[in-house]
Amino acid sequence: MQREVDGALQRLRSAGDAVPTPAADSVRALAKALTDELTAVEEAIYQTKNRSSQDPLNFPIRLNNKIAALAGVVSQGDNKPTDQAQAVFEELSAALQVQLDRMDAALKQRIPAFNAAVGALALPAVGGK
Repeated sequence: MQREVDGALQRLRSAGDAVPTPAADSVRALAKALTDELTAVEEAIYQTKNRSSQDPLNFPIRLNNKIAALAGVVSQGDNKPTDQAQAVFEELSAALQVQLDRMDAALKQRIPAFNAAVGALALPAVGGK
């Protein structure tokens, strides 16, 4: 999605003076809102700042790490998962669902607004839901 939005912004820059400044500013603002929302969701699910093996010590773990750690715990042994493990799974699943709903809302609301703005400038729109 980021590449598509960047491509639309590049086409906007290429159009140059043919695009009125207020319209171009509106498209840029909509692009920023969309990418900021999707980035926030991504960063809630996955730690994007890890670059080296020491970075997990410097940056907090995110939902994907917590779910993976829980999977490791419940896969040990031959017993069924404990009530505590089930409670943690339900908590993490709910937190993940919040982020997935947030992403879905951003895609359903922000992409049509962005596409309408670039479409009004006779520029190609981006895909999405």
